Amino acid sequence: MAEPLVASLDEAFNKLVQEIQRYGHSKDPALLDSRNVYGRICLEKEAPQSLANANDRKTVFVFGEDAITSVILRKTTYDSLIELGMIPEYIRYKILEQKKSQCYLVLFKLCEESKDTFDVYPATWSGIQKMIEKHYPLAVQDYTRHLDVLKTTNYEEFEKQAGFKFIESKKGLEGGPPLYSYEYYCKLPNLGSCSAWQTRLFLYCELRLFELFTGNGHTISVNAQDDSSDATSGLLEYICPNVSIANLQSLGPTAVIPLQCILPNM
Repeated sequence: MAEPLVASLDEAFNKLVQEIQRYGHSKDPALLDSRNVYGRICLEKEAPQSLANANDRKTVFVFGEDAITSVILRKTTYDSLIELGMIPEYIRYKILEQKKSQCYLVLFKLCEESKDTFDVYPATWSGIQKMIEKHYPLAVQDYTRHLDVLKTTNYEEFEKQAGFKFIESKKGLEGGPPLYSYEYYCKLPNLGSCSAWQTRLFLYCELRLFELFTGNGHTISVNAQDDSSDATSGLLEYICPNVSIANLQSLGPTAVIPLQCILPNM
């Protein structure tokens, strides 16, 4: 396995990276300091140059300290992706259809002086709105108008209204439903008065608010969908700008660690 890209003089951060690189997990994560550390697992063909390599991607989801200690340091890459809220169908699509078989764990630590210059919001409906206001201004009117509906309507109901599965739009295949990117959304003739399902599909395709997004700031995995426990019992989830690795290095300790993602037999 290739050596990780590390830019850090932070001893605690380096120890965390070394533990993941050496073992892929830790026998005692409690001994490692992951305070103020955020991360993201990238499924790519080559080492990421940004939190997400897609040039038109403006925002990304990242996880925090609790995911690092309870998931990243304890589980396989595939199981970690599931716990972080990805569905098996999408993981298989990325690896088998898009041929993005290599995984990379990006970790970055925000120093105190960086917290005021880099926006990291809880992945709540409020946090999403802040990102839309900053990065997708032409979608603000539809988002705020439909916000109550977005909060209270089951995801499956939006797909029924659309007449297709949203993941088929995300694939953007010829003959399938159109990819509701920000560019496509802004060209809709009813922009500003779009239906709720159109706005939800835009959020799905552009901001990656996928099937399991709840808007309460926590992830939910496919393993927990039928669990009747507290809906806020998942991992903390955040949204931030999609910036380059070089930018992250200017903010604080940063590492890009190669991982392997082995798909289970299905």
